[in-house]
Amino acid sequence: METSAEKATLQDQIIKHKEQQLLLEKQLQTERARNIELIKRMEDLQKEAKHKEEMISYAGATAGQPITKEDKIIERLSEIQQDLSTVISGLNQFDERPSEGWDQWWLEMACRANKIEKIPESTKTSEAQDEEYRDGALEQYVASIKM
Repeated sequence: METSAEKATLQDQIIKHKEQQLLLEKQLQTERARNIELIKRMEDLQKEAKHKEEMISYAGATAGQPITKEDKIIERLSEIQQDLSTVISGLNQFDERPSEGWDQWWLEMACRANKIEKIPESTKTSEAQDEEYRDGALEQYVASIKM
């Protein structure tokens, strides 16, 4: 009788283990389905976020505000082009202006472009001052363009 009782106990344990195994397999399937669902949701959210980022970039660009590094580089290049246009314009007018007045005109143009500060008055001769202004202003302007 012991053997049949032991056999029944072992069969009960086997049945319980099989039931537990089935329950765990069902939970595993549920978790896998949930994981797949979460992965899909995450992918959708990433797509949506990327779309929003593109829209924000577009909105910023249409409002004239640089958003990406590329936009900022393009904006900086535009500023440099504008500065070069000012210099070229000044050089073109150099031939049209008398040479004694050109140095002062060039300095005023550079100051208007906010690239150099006004140079303080000095006790040097007018000719020495003109040369100093020209050299200093040109160096500062070239340095500002290189930045």
